[in-house]
Amino acid sequence: MQLLKHDPDGPHKLVRVETMGCAVNVLVGLHDENGTPVIAVEVEPALPDELGRVWEANGPAVVLVRCLGRQDERPPAEAVEDDRHVASLHDLLAAGTEPREIITP
Repeated sequence: MQLLKHDPDGPHKLVRVETMGCAVNVLVGLHDENGTPVIAVEVEPALPDELGRVWEANGPAVVLVRCLGRQDERPPAEAVEDDRHVASLHDLLAAGTEPREIITP
């Protein structure tokens, strides 16, 4: 296993990991409409991969991870239900966010 530690306060807000069959994008520095920190994780199946095979995601392709605050100060679950106002990863990429190259042989 290769472990990558990313500094969310650094200049790169997008981390992209590519492997056979898919790419995984992790985008930090997002906030929802209430100002709560959000991380977007997107799985992009290869269409096709290096061997010409087509892959598909089995489940949601984008998952939002929300900061619920300190463990002793967590808000009630109903306070973190709506994710409609989080910008899509593709919108952020179109706006010029540069991915960080992290692939090492």
